Amino acid sequence: MRTPVRSTLCLVIFLAACGARIGGDDTVDDLRPDASISRQPDAAMQQQQVDAAVQTVMDNGCGVASTLGELGNLTGFAGQQLQDGSTTQRIRWVGSETAATSNQATPDVVMVELWDNFGSFSGGAARTGTFTLTAADKDYDTCGICVLMLANVANNTPAKTMLATAATVTITSVGTNAGQVTQLAVTNATFTEIAVVNQDTVSVAGSNCTSPLSHVDLRGTL
Repeated sequence: MRTPVRSTLCLVIFLAACGARIGGDDTVDDLRPDASISRQPDAAMQQQQVDAAVQTVMDNGCGVASTLGELGNLTGFAGQQLQDGSTTQRIRWVGSETAATSNQATPDVVMVELWDNFGSFSGGAARTGTFTLTAADKDYDTCGICVLMLANVANNTPAKTMLATAATVTITSVGTNAGQVTQLAVTNATFTEIAVVNQDTVSVAGSNCTSPLSHVDLRGTL
């Protein structure tokens, strides 16, 4: 099991996406937002934004669309860092604001973390391939492929966090150096709300935050 501080990684990752600089030694040098960094929507995202403008989407108790459906191709952010206490094992991530919420003050963010030597990657580094989430991947303390929805992110902090309890993830590239791309697709995902209780990450009893997602393709450049 990972240490309890792992449950705060979403915040660290989102800060990094907003402009933290990852140094050559894979440590976070700066967590200062960089106004020069922007996420330009591709044509699929622009079409989704048009569609979202004419549809009424009902949110669940987490503030995320009750049914996410097809999110299309999203180009956002990617990064990596060393796991605590390791000189070789890494955490890699890729994510993006959803097109329907990208213009909102508190957008929703879909993100996937890849942890070396955990879950689907037990015994090795994150790699390309098609994976069905294992039992370990469905627990944020043990997941190697952690599929996340961050709800209503404000001041680099999500109001709620959701973790996939089912999904197929196809990883086509895993960036390891600056300028390289991490790209993957998530299909047929359903989520559960998670929270930290007594220094352990657990599912929130009675939460209705399942938000079925039929497909999203995430791409980001380190």
